[in-house]
Amino acid sequence: MKRYAGFLLFHLYLNFSLHFKYAIDRVINNLGSLIHSSPTLYSLEKIFYMMVGYVCSGKSRLVQDPPFDKCLIISENEIHDALDKIPFFNGAVGSIRFFAREAATCYISKLLLVRAFRLGITTVNDACNLRYAWRRKILKLAKLLGYETRIIYAHDGEAHFLKQAGPHAEKVYWEIQARHLEAPEPWEADSFADYNSLTGIIKERKNPAVA
Repeated sequence: MKRYAGFLLFHLYLNFSLHFKYAIDRVINNLGSLIHSSPTLYSLEKIFYMMVGYVCSGKSRLVQDPPFDKCLIISENEIHDALDKIPFFNGAVGSIRFFAREAATCYISKLLLVRAFRLGITTVNDACNLRYAWRRKILKLAKLLGYETRIIYAHDGEAHFLKQAGPHAEKVYWEIQARHLEAPEPWEADSFADYNSLTGIIKERKNPAVA
């Protein structure tokens, strides 16, 4: 119920508060500036990598290295950092304003991804992407714009890395994410890999729909 209330609250303010909409547009423009100003920095292969996994599961560490160094990375953490500067989103984990920030993150992520897809940039969505309906929406959009889709499911390391991340990350994990993971399956994308962040091993899993 709080997640739905947060979604409604975000979109209500977005549509009826010019000051709030300006703040959100500023986040979008700041984060999206490199997409248009420096497109030559990135590979122009139409490949979309969707990361999936809990907070502290090793997703962001993985995408710092090749072959992702020539990819545009749409980072959930960077969006959160920008939104946290807007007082509206100051709320405890699990509060309505916490879920309003989640709704804002989805809204901004989708807009930035569309910008990247329209330019044909190789793109990584470095985010938790725990819910099937959200993954399906973004992967379908990528396919419609001619992209090959790849899911990388990071897991097995979150229990270890949570201890280093501190109480906020632990609270997000136990109170929010652990209850809502809809584990991804190989048929959701053109290719699928499991990433064990403790061992660093990436293992491909075949899509049963592909011969």
